[in-house]
Amino acid sequence: MRSLLFLILFLPLGLIAQRNDDETRGGRDNGRVREEDPSPDEKLPFSKRLVFGGNFGLGFSNGWYVNLSPTVGYRVTDNFITGIGGTYIFTQINVAGSNTSYFQHVYGGNLFARYAPFAKTGIQMLSNLYAHSEYQHLFVVSGARNANGSIRESRSAPGLLLGGGYTTGFGRGPAFNVDVLYNVLWRSDNSPYPSPLIVRAGFSFGM
Repeated sequence: MRSLLFLILFLPLGLIAQRNDDETRGGRDNGRVREEDPSPDEKLPFSKRLVFGGNFGLGFSNGWYVNLSPTVGYRVTDNFITGIGGTYIFTQINVAGSNTSYFQHVYGGNLFARYAPFAKTGIQMLSNLYAHSEYQHLFVVSGARNANGSIRESRSAPGLLLGGGYTTGFGRGPAFNVDVLYNVLWRSDNSPYPSPLIVRAGFSFGM
């Protein structure tokens, strides 16, 4: 099942990126392939293709909340990025007027791919749009604490997030990103999210 999800996640975007890359490298002249000079992006070393980012948060309101979700991506071409990420989210809610509190730990990892089909158009509103697909596998530990001790339960929550987003810069320099995704594997009995629709914001930085 995981292998099938991996193919669904990466194969379509990889084929699109490869096709665009082939068209960029050369054309045909009298039935022969005409090679062109490689683009500046093709000459970049590995370290210059890395893109770091993620979502991070900290809050205090009748309890507290922390979110550490870093990502590391690799810019395959000017308009295709793939990578991995990790997630740790802790939430605690204190019940007013009692010594009871509810808590939830969420941790896991993900594989993602982003493709910007209009990255080379030069039109900012279009070039900053991207398609996003992500397979994540999260583990959730939730429970309650009071004067008598604590109770907790654990569950697994796989997810396949599909959608798109907008960035102020695709893979180069500092950027602010907004994703609008739909989890097609969402289930109300195991997901840490209240809805299959996920809207999130984060930052990224690439050389």
